[in-house]
Amino acid sequence: MPFADMGKGLLYQSLPSDTRVFVVQFKAKRCELYFVPRGDMATKVIPTLAPATGSIPAPVANGTSAKAGTPSNSNTSIEYKPGTYVLVEADRGIDLGMIKEELLSVEAVLSFNSVSSLSSGHSVASAEDADDASPATTGSSGSTQPASGKDVYVKRIFRVADQCEVADLLNNKVVDEQNALNMCQSKVQQRKLSMRVVDAEFQFDRRKLTFYFTADRRVDFRELVRDLFKHFKTRIWMCQQQQHM
Repeated sequence: MPFADMGKGLLYQSLPSDTRVFVVQFKAKRCELYFVPRGDMATKVIPTLAPATGSIPAPVANGTSAKAGTPSNSNTSIEYKPGTYVLVEADRGIDLGMIKEELLSVEAVLSFNSVSSLSSGHSVASAEDADDASPATTGSSGSTQPASGKDVYVKRIFRVADQCEVADLLNNKVVDEQNALNMCQSKVQQRKLSMRVVDAEFQFDRRKLTFYFTADRRVDFRELVRDLFKHFKTRIWMCQQQQHM
């Protein structure tokens, strides 16, 4: 599957009626909908991760591993349940999150999508390179698909994460995110921007870095984004979170 095609998701209404759909949670309590592919969709090639984290071994039927670039298993014999860490389709790449719950009905899926659209933060997409840092607005917290009526888009679960990948998520990635947060906060102070950066989140493959912030009014942070891109050499997103009274 080409990276350019990843993160768009599939229309939930177009999937078989017995498709299993899960809520997967990431950092900052960000939750999105994912499904377990079956049949031909379950044999799609999993792309290789960025050099920062190596490659993703794809499990095969006997429980051993194959290198990335080979088809994944059918996912039919794997137990997906709350608390399980999974590798999933993300924005032009791969992310790792934890299953929060399984949605067992169409009504539950539609309800989650409706509530999520109303309560999510306001995301501002930023530069892929230093000369393209004009902010663009999206409709949800990092989602690439706008909510339109009752249309629901869900992304693929590739497989259960192995112990090394979970360890990287809980240890190395956390350290990298804290360092990124510290640097961003310092840059905000230097530029005297009226915003408070409260968290940072790397996509698992390090192809995207999201900074969560609060602000009382519109902030022009284009120069900040350029600074961050020059340092981290990855896509930068700024996600405005709602301030709770």
